[in-house]
Amino acid sequence: MNQLVLVMVLICSVYSQLQLPPERLQVVMKYNAECQKESKVPQMMLMNTLRGEFEEDDRLKNHLFCLGKRMNYIDGEGNFNETEIRKDMSTGLSNDRIEVAVKECLVRKATPIQTAFDSIHCISKEYRL
Repeated sequence: MNQLVLVMVLICSVYSQLQLPPERLQVVMKYNAECQKESKVPQMMLMNTLRGEFEEDDRLKNHLFCLGKRMNYIDGEGNFNETEIRKDMSTGLSNDRIEVAVKECLVRKATPIQTAFDSIHCISKEYRL
């Protein structure tokens, strides 16, 4: 139980860097919990992503894809919703950095799951939200 609370606090701290409104943070937390139940990703693996450490693990990839779909960032076919992504990034990055992030990180891969994983990893690594 203590690990779950820690994960929730860490996720809140990352999203608070984006300066998302409290109601959006609540949505993120809800979807994260739902996706974690589905993906069975270990809590420690999720915590590692908050430090920029992304393991090549199917559970993590499925979790991030699930979260991306629920946040309306990506659809089941791997198509990005750039409008929604830009909206949430706009509170933490300048328009110039958003444009570069979109161009460099929102790249389709062989599967929708790999697309979501690689794009989130890229943004986390390059733009340290």
